[in-house]
Amino acid sequence: MAEEAPAPCVTPELRKILGETAIAIARAVDYVGVGTVEFPPGPDLNFYFLEMTCRIQGGHAVHRSGSRARTLVRWQILVAAGGVLPLRQEEIPSGATRSSAGFNAEDPDRSFAPSFGLIPVPADARGPEPAGRQRGLSRVGTLALLRPLLSKLSTWGPDRAEAIARMHSALSEYRVGRRPDSVAFHKALLEHKPFLGGDLHTGMLDHAW
Repeated sequence: MAEEAPAPCVTPELRKILGETAIAIARAVDYVGVGTVEFPPGPDLNFYFLEMTCRIQGGHAVHRSGSRARTLVRWQILVAAGGVLPLRQEEIPSGATRSSAGFNAEDPDRSFAPSFGLIPVPADARGPEPAGRQRGLSRVGTLALLRPLLSKLSTWGPDRAEAIARMHSALSEYRVGRRPDSVAFHKALLEHKPFLGGDLHTGMLDHAW
């Protein structure tokens, strides 16, 4: 599993349209509160409504991290109590680029079939070095938090290229106590030229691995 925010195909113009559409959907059902509206894009960059999640999505690292998480929860309570958000949409900065990778007990060489068995904890099991985490460049979640995943790694950068570079560097330090796993696949994906160029599509796995 790989995630990026913002999506490389989303231009400022498209982002504005997506935001306006999301607001229209919320108003159509009289929804007031924190929520997420998801739109998968097509090859022609037309977008299609997938779902609306009427809550903070705890699975997204940006929703669980420090001051961002506290701000979202505080604003959610404020709106629920009849208050008004302190910022307008255009006043909220887009922030840094985030890249996330989730590592499952799957075998990429067998079409990502489940890899069953006990999960030993080898002496070298670890995530990125603490120095990187302390600088706020990366974040590691474990399966105790994320349930089906062995772990999840998130990195941040001022732009997409830097976030991907930090992800690749962190993966070189990553050790998961289960084989086979999908760490090597994620490294290969981050080295795949179409991926680096933002040319993303559902058939990419046939060429990236």
